[in-house]
Amino acid sequence: MKEKYDVAVYGLWYGNNYGSIITYYALTRVLEDMHLSYAMIRNPLGREIDIDSLERSHPLRFARDHYKITPLLPLSRLSELNENFSAFLLGSDQMWNYHLSRPYGQSYFFDFVSDNKRKIAYATSFGRNKYIGPDDEKEKIFRNLRRFNAISVRDDFSETICRDDFSITVEKMIDPVFLCAVEKYDELINGVSDFKIEEEYIFAYILDPDAKLGTSIQGI
Repeated sequence: MKEKYDVAVYGLWYGNNYGSIITYYALTRVLEDMHLSYAMIRNPLGREIDIDSLERSHPLRFARDHYKITPLLPLSRLSELNENFSAFLLGSDQMWNYHLSRPYGQSYFFDFVSDNKRKIAYATSFGRNKYIGPDDEKEKIFRNLRRFNAISVRDDFSETICRDDFSITVEKMIDPVFLCAVEKYDELINGVSDFKIEEEYIFAYILDPDAKLGTSIQGI
């Protein structure tokens, strides 16, 4: 990789669900509005395959059309990216959920990023209301979080975990989907669909639906 960028975005932008896709689309539109160049870090546990050939993978098709993406590097070589970026941004999502982060070692805590590079977590989440990892990993996280230049989380319980388990004060920020200008979504929609709804409506994208939640939405 020869190009130089302002920001490397690390996260679940390749996740096989629409929530992950739109979260990182929103985050990158905000970076563009800030006039920052960026590239997405490919999943270091991914396969060595040409991203352009994955026609049946809608997240990667979307990524191909909207992002610049780093070459595939295994966990052991992620440190090579320090040559190409001035800052590293951990995106919003359950990046610090131990069940998701465990296969990636401490990379979601930027252990591969050099001390002289800026390290930022934006609206990240532990995904649970308490820390669930083992004590030895907790000690590593404790050290790595202190290397960050700025940390924000998107929910109350992640803020509490940072304070009570890792003794750090963090900001609570809105998810990038709410940070992004509405016009950016209009541009995206107009480019791929002519579907229209004339009357007012509420669109709900729900990860874990249940009857009570459905009833509450219908009552709005």
